Amino acid sequence: MRRHRDARQNVSVRRGERITARTGGVAVVAAAVLACGALIVQGAAPVTPRPVEDEVPEEIFWPLVNSCTAASEGPLVGVLFDQDGAILPDVGYSDAENGIRTDAQGIPVVDEAASARLRGCLSSYRVQFSPRNARQSTAGERLLIYRWTATWQVPCLSAHGIRSTTPPPAQMLDPQSSAPWLLLASRDWVPGSYDFDAVLAARRACDPIPPFLTADGVYW
Repeated sequence: MRRHRDARQNVSVRRGERITARTGGVAVVAAAVLACGALIVQGAAPVTPRPVEDEVPEEIFWPLVNSCTAASEGPLVGVLFDQDGAILPDVGYSDAENGIRTDAQGIPVVDEAASARLRGCLSSYRVQFSPRNARQSTAGERLLIYRWTATWQVPCLSAHGIRSTTPPPAQMLDPQSSAPWLLLASRDWVPGSYDFDAVLAARRACDPIPPFLTADGVYW
């Protein structure tokens, strides 16, 4: 199992970026809403799948991590997933001069104690990556998703205590706009200001895409 470290401190949600996970050497590219770089897992041993209740859709991965950052004192410098989707983050040390403490080779120095605390907070969750057959939506499908967002997702999220608004039609229908209907992914989640389990419950109840389109592979 090989680790990839990312020295960036900013772990806020940013749309359109990608995460790459490798399981047994086979790449699985998931168009996630993440702020970290390529995350790699190789040769992980088979494990028993976690209950569905523990699975977190990848687009709300960073809200999950942010909800646990109170358990660590330093910047997130790397993330690893095992074959089961377990989240294994590395926390570094803050450096007053350079931002993140690094060794002689420029690699971030890992704070093992802080990393263990953050891993403990994340240990009951598993990332649910987008389907392998996920594809971009067509113009007609984006129009359907726009109507779904306005008439179902926004009212549903509001009923779960997460006030939301429908993005402008031009943004929703623009093929260059990366999944603006993933409303929970596009918010600024401030650590300590929300209950992630409530966010997860809302995501499960309020599908961002009509189920029949999801079944046909539409995700982004």
